[in-house]
Order: sequence, then C-alpha cells, then structure tokens
Amino acid sequence: MPNQYNTKPAALEQLYHGRLAGLRQQQVEYILDDIFSKNPKVTEQVITLLPESLPAELAKTIFNGIRRECRILARG
Repeated sequence: MPNQYNTKPAALEQLYHGRLAGLRQQQVEYILDDIFSKNPKVTEQVITLLPESLPAELAKTIFNGIRRECRILARG
C-alpha cells in the first residue's frame, strides 16, 4: 500500500539518498516525520540562541528558507 512518501517527488529524492546511505525506506520515513514534527519548535528555540549581533533580517531570511523547504518536502 503506498504511503505519503511513495507519491511525493521531493520525498522520493530523500528516499533515494537514504538508500544510498544504507537506510531502509521505513528509517528514512521516520527521520522525515521526525524533522517535520519538530521543525517549528526547534527553529523557534534556535532563534532564541542566536547572538544579538546577528542581523535580524539575515536570521529571518535563513529561518524562512528552512520553513519553506520543510513545507515543500512535506507537500512533495
């Protein structure tokens, strides 16, 4: 039975790279699910750890990119 990763092009690439690294499909899926579920909370925690000298616009751009890429990968 196909799961959410079998039909999403962005995730297919991740499955392919996981296989190259010697991981089974279930392991890759677990890692992706873990990333998706923890990303918002971890991203917010990291923001609080950034040095005050880091330009806010730079931090915003980086984290918006991370969030966008996670959404793309989740959607496929």
